[in-house]
Amino acid sequence: MKKILIIPHHPANDKIKVRLVEVAKALAHKDIVYLVRWQASWGKYSLFRRVASTLGDALRPKKKYKEGNLRIIEFPVFHRPLALAVGQNSFWLERVIQEENIDIVINGSYYLFRAPKKAKGFRYLLDLADLPVISSESDFDEFVQRQIKKEILKAEAISVVSYGLKDYVKANYNRQAEVIPNGVDLEKMRAIDPKETHYLRRRLGLESKWVIGYIGYIGSWVNVELVVSAFRQLKSQLKNAALLWIGMSPQLDSLKKRFAGEDIIFTGGIPGDIEPYFGVVDVGIIPHRVSFFQDLAFHIKFVEYAAARRWVVATPMQQMQQLNFPNVVFAKENISDWVVALKELKGKLWQPEWDDIVEDYDWKNIAQKFNLLF
Repeated sequence: MKKILIIPHHPANDKIKVRLVEVAKALAHKDIVYLVRWQASWGKYSLFRRVASTLGDALRPKKKYKEGNLRIIEFPVFHRPLALAVGQNSFWLERVIQEENIDIVINGSYYLFRAPKKAKGFRYLLDLADLPVISSESDFDEFVQRQIKKEILKAEAISVVSYGLKDYVKANYNRQAEVIPNGVDLEKMRAIDPKETHYLRRRLGLESKWVIGYIGYIGSWVNVELVVSAFRQLKSQLKNAALLWIGMSPQLDSLKKRFAGEDIIFTGGIPGDIEPYFGVVDVGIIPHRVSFFQDLAFHIKFVEYAAARRWVVATPMQQMQQLNFPNVVFAKENISDWVVALKELKGKLWQPEWDDIVEDYDWKNIAQKFNLLF
């Protein structure tokens, strides 16, 4: 059995799917997998929460414990200043690698952690879940650019989520990268209990409603105003329509004040399993503001909606269009196109022959793609 140490792109969070956390769970069925854990001030931003998470990480004692089939590793993690933080974090990372005799390191947080120079005997894989910062408008941007270059040139293998990112790595760093997309827990998604779906609909006041739903973190890249405006127009034609926003947001209170109302619901973050909520939604939406960053991303929700057998309306993001999923309708970022697209999907059903499109995206199969790089 291999000993694999994984540093995810973001801290593990029970309300958000994190790529390398899901990969770690899948790999741990056959190998010994250690997952580095630290904190982040998710949700509504405040200086107090930011300081609390930063100090909490810096003062955290080193410890190891089991969580399911994973071995969780915690040690002092520094957030700022970045130039100091990456050195301190590397020091602790090296100790863990040596003490646990790690065979493989998979690093997704390239600006907080770097592979130590002194530790030998392990393979180093760098995983890019998103486009690195590409501007030079701040000291942070410049630091990240320097750091990602060092780690990409140092890594023995590089994995990326999309072909666009593969081209980016080749063009900017002259390195070959392996495309390993995001995935889904297919077993959980296919096991959604209709009774639980009915209970959730009743609790949310959505019985007999045709539910348009967003599931995921509601960041600044999510065009909430566009969808709400389109929904209000659609509502005049489809009286039983409802709009459901499921997920954390640093602006949740503001979003509720501006947009919540009749049949427009914001739930906030959902603790525990998110899969049952996919059963509540009739049509999924991915209204991300189109940008170079979004064009190169691989959004987990495309696969999760497909696994839940749901139709989707999304803005036209390049890599997602290339997936060519039959259940996705792309609509430009204007109200009229979204009204037309949503209305078009009323009453449309999933086709059973489409079930096969997500089989390759099960996290167990994704984990095997990582294994091929070891």
